[in-house]
Amino acid sequence: MTSMKQDESDGFQYREILITVDVPAPAAEKLGRAAAALARVSDPTHIDAFWIPPELMHVTLLHLGMVREDLVEIIQERVGEVTGKTAPFSCGLSRLTPHGEPNAETPEANVDALWGVVEDPDAHLAMLRDGLIEVLEEMGIEHHSPQPFEAHIPVALFAKFRDTREFGSVMLELDTEDLGELPVRELVVLENRASDGHREQPFRPLKRLELRGQG
Repeated sequence: MTSMKQDESDGFQYREILITVDVPAPAAEKLGRAAAALARVSDPTHIDAFWIPPELMHVTLLHLGMVREDLVEIIQERVGEVTGKTAPFSCGLSRLTPHGEPNAETPEANVDALWGVVEDPDAHLAMLRDGLIEVLEEMGIEHHSPQPFEAHIPVALFAKFRDTREFGSVMLELDTEDLGELPVRELVVLENRASDGHREQPFRPLKRLELRGQG
């Protein structure tokens, strides 16, 4: 099964492309254990969630949407120009928090995800992302990522969420847990294949690009 989609209006093949940062195994395992603890106390009548496996966790810097197949390699080259000038750095992982629309009528009304928050006090991640946006816009590639940028690791996606005492109690216990660091040593150009039926392996790395700049 191919994950490329053909647009009958222009005849081109398309891939859904993301630019991401891998979550190292120790941090992903900690987030996975936290998710498992929360899943155990999640009453399905109140919380309907997809708990993301640790091996699929990543930070999305840019979601480029459907990109023409013939442009993917060029995009990788332009991303490589940015990573070649950027020195490796690290961010912190501070806490788990429910994510929802800020203008919701009640705090629970539009909660749609559980995030591991990435702390970027020196804005290294944000500046890296801005550099990517600049070079991609020069070649006419736009991104579809929410603004403003909030660096995070998705841990769960909620179809339904109503906070409960049990869920809140475990969240409170997890609030003091050290989730470790997020070392940023490379960027990964990913293809999202979930919509084409690849449910077990929805993300396929197309290119890994090291940060090679001098600090």
